[in-house]
Amino acid sequence: MNKKQADQAASTLREISDRLDIDIVTQGLLTDPRFLTWSGSSQPIQHHYGDYGLVIHTCEVVTTCFSMREHYPQYSIDEIELFLAALFHDAARHVITKK
Repeated sequence: MNKKQADQAASTLREISDRLDIDIVTQGLLTDPRFLTWSGSSQPIQHHYGDYGLVIHTCEVVTTCFSMREHYPQYSIDEIELFLAALFHDAARHVITKK
């Protein structure tokens, strides 16, 4: 993981949040320096280990979820709910474990 990838991931997440007009809900996480620098996992053998891993992993989860939503239009999945679920899916674990 590197800072350039992390900056791009954070930018993508902010753009989606702005487009959905829910930045009031997401700004705390998306501006938290810990979220932007934390590792995506606790073990070197796990995916997204190392600095900036969490924001990169989260962006990948969000974009994958949106791709799946487009691939399965027969399911009416609310875009805002999907984004929030994907965005916050690992946030609490890191807040609790890495104060």
